[in-house]
Amino acid sequence: MHAATIGLRVAEAVNMCALKGIVLGTLTADTVLVVGRTVKLIGWTDASINDRHRKTPTHADNVYALGEILRALSDAQPTAQLSRTDAIWREPQLISIVSACLDDRPSRRPSAGRVAEVLVRCLPPVLASAHTSYEVETSAPPSPPDGTPDAGPAPTTAPEPPRPPRSTRSRLAALVGLGGRSARAEQRQRKLDLIRTPLPSCHRIAVISRPVSAGRTVTTLALGALLAAERQDQVIAVDAMPGGDSLSRRVDGRSEGAVHDLARAGLPIDDAESIRRFTSRLPSGLEVLLGDTTPMSLVGRAAPIDDTEYRRVMTLLAPHYPIVLSDSDTGALHRSMRGIVDLADQLIIVTTPSVEHMRSAHTALDRLAEDGHADLVRRAITVINMSHDVPWTDHYEGLAAGFRDRCRGVAVVPYDEHLATRGAIDLQRLASRTLDAYIDLAALVAEGFPGAGT
Repeated sequence: MHAATIGLRVAEAVNMCALKGIVLGTLTADTVLVVGRTVKLIGWTDASINDRHRKTPTHADNVYALGEILRALSDAQPTAQLSRTDAIWREPQLISIVSACLDDRPSRRPSAGRVAEVLVRCLPPVLASAHTSYEVETSAPPSPPDGTPDAGPAPTTAPEPPRPPRSTRSRLAALVGLGGRSARAEQRQRKLDLIRTPLPSCHRIAVISRPVSAGRTVTTLALGALLAAERQDQVIAVDAMPGGDSLSRRVDGRSEGAVHDLARAGLPIDDAESIRRFTSRLPSGLEVLLGDTTPMSLVGRAAPIDDTEYRRVMTLLAPHYPIVLSDSDTGALHRSMRGIVDLADQLIIVTTPSVEHMRSAHTALDRLAEDGHADLVRRAITVINMSHDVPWTDHYEGLAAGFRDRCRGVAVVPYDEHLATRGAIDLQRLASRTLDAYIDLAALVAEGFPGAGT
């Protein structure tokens, strides 16, 4: 049976329950039973009918659980009983509806019926109309609460047939090879293990974008925080924009100086304690070396850091920080700050779906390639920050395709209200789908570490 067909039948069953006023207390891969070509929902002892008590699960909770099941199916490895075609799970409409199911805001989640409609559109006709049914196995159907009219029997498409041989009955969790643990959790663990890959020496990552409104600083700080928290070693973000102070707008800086002060302090390379007097440490463990926060209009503002001083700072940081993220606008392409790309082991270019931002990102990549950094461009990662809370559609996928063709990977970060507040970034306050996006980005970065995957 095709994995997406199973997903369709589960969505149809959850929708039928919703139409009958039934809310499933537990809906996981362990409560979905595949019997031959029939998909059953089991485990009904904690279901409720028309129960509006505050602490009971809701239809929106069931839709979230449906989204987790669909994610597990999309991540599953094929088995003799479970086939799948990757192309179906890459359909933008299907990616969008699954993400919507997992939205942290219940009111934004679609109905199970809407999920089923999208699955029908994405599935080839032969799979959508396959002779496969869904049933609800109700060994202990819930009783309606006092004073509530009976909602009728639990939905079913056919009487319970004689139980087939055991070899044809499988819980969905077993079919996708999880043993009760979701494929999503397994996949996340693999990504986290990759992120924790040890590094033999300092790995420098240049994060660049057009000067404003692309979300570069958010990307640098969120990625840095995740790397620091998961790796449990020293990660530092450096404000490398000449004369800039972009990181300080997101960081409550408490240090003895800024990046230009460290460059001009004349410290020995082995004096880690003195170097850290110039950095600010965030709760995640990420350290930040800020730019000059003195307003441009004030007399006495220090001269901007130049290329020679930037290289000196990188030399000081290298023995003490396995990962250095350098945050800069496309001024990094000018000869006055060539060290940002010359010293980079990886490049992250940040953009939004706006035509202007994407054109600017492509222009930056073109200039880098023409200027002797073609290999850095091929190994680059493009981050697309969604500036509005809209679904990922064919239109956006078409815009991203140009970056997929020329870079190693593309990470799409959904709009997040916490990031939009422009304050300090707290990973624990991110929506789950946003955190997933940053984990994906960090895993993409880790794939570029020396020895990753070996």
